[in-house]
Amino acid sequence: MKAKTTVVPLVLCLLLAAEPGTSMAGEADNRQTVDNGSRGGYWYLNLGSFDGPEFESLEESTAAAGLGVGYGLFVRKNLAVEFESGLTSTDYDLPIELGRGSDETLTLDTWSVTVNVKTFRNVGRMQPFFGVGVGFGLTELSYYEDDYYDYYYVDEPLEDETTFLAQFTLGADFRIKGRHHLGFSYRKLEVFDDFDWLGEEVDASGDSVLLSYRFDF
Repeated sequence: MKAKTTVVPLVLCLLLAAEPGTSMAGEADNRQTVDNGSRGGYWYLNLGSFDGPEFESLEESTAAAGLGVGYGLFVRKNLAVEFESGLTSTDYDLPIELGRGSDETLTLDTWSVTVNVKTFRNVGRMQPFFGVGVGFGLTELSYYEDDYYDYYYVDEPLEDETTFLAQFTLGADFRIKGRHHLGFSYRKLEVFDDFDWLGEEVDASGDSVLLSYRFDF
């Protein structure tokens, strides 16, 4: 089954890790953490859309997504270091003349591991932020086929490339209750190593608009 189906267990794990409630003293303590942003850390999950590359020989992408899960640690006031694992994935309908059947889909995935540096500003319950990150990724170009029983099969990658990458993030988190935050962000992913497929240069860079959940501890 495709890797995108891992989103649900990731969400469940984060929600199970969250505290079911907080006392009045805990609320005050959490509020101080949000206000000064100078201690503790957090877990977070990002999920949203991804605007990936286009191929001259293919139609526009039919589906695209970006997700990430990570751990952040405040190293000083309003400055955090994050360790993140992410995935961007884009699907394209594969024409019959390029594939072996009528229901094949070409998919371009980039798995990444990055270290991010993020700076926050405190505006009441809102925390605008800006972050930059660097790391390594694995870009895979493969295809899957929907058979008569609606099972998805993923074949060995047609092409793959290990690459250095960077990302830039701009967004804001909003404290909704206690240690729980919801947020949104824009992210630019820059992948530095390309590869060729059917005479085309494949660049897995792209832009994401993400929703996020963050749990402070």
